[in-house]
Amino acid sequence: MPFKQPSIPEMPDKICIGRVSALGPSKITAGGYNLLTVSIAPMQAGQAARYSFMYRPQWFEEGFDPDALERGDLFIYSKNLSSDRTPALRAFCGSDERANERYLMLSDELINLPAPKNPEQIEQIVTNRVLDYAENHEAIFGYVMSQRKDRESGELSRFYDLNYFFPVTEAEIKRFSQKAQSDPESTVLTFEV
Repeated sequence: MPFKQPSIPEMPDKICIGRVSALGPSKITAGGYNLLTVSIAPMQAGQAARYSFMYRPQWFEEGFDPDALERGDLFIYSKNLSSDRTPALRAFCGSDERANERYLMLSDELINLPAPKNPEQIEQIVTNRVLDYAENHEAIFGYVMSQRKDRESGELSRFYDLNYFFPVTEAEIKRFSQKAQSDPESTVLTFEV
């Protein structure tokens, strides 16, 4: 008879701050997305993370209409490039007063590439700019690590996944600090305020 597995407790979300430390390698997914692996170095007691930055080259075409995307593509597009929340590419540009300017410059540079869009060119621009922002501008951003759950069974894991990004602003830090103070069972700050 095998040993019985211990149950896995529900673990709190970890609120982290960090910056991009490396990009690559890249590959094409089974779904046809270009995927660039982004390594994130935490600050203070945060947790290191890896993020799969995914896109399709045609999303950078001038005049591209995201409203024409199907649901799955729209989710990937929004999570990585443009949404009401902080999309990955925006987060990688940092949280300081010039971050939005860097994001718009990067967006313009990608959109103004000659057609047809070449994935190697896109990857080179993203890699060069994002690493430059991280190294020379201290592009720091926030991210939430949530407990991994099995997609089919819903069973909890002992591991964490990067859930979403946020800008490191006074308002966001205050919001997460209040959440951690009011419900420490569900939210933990990994940095000092």
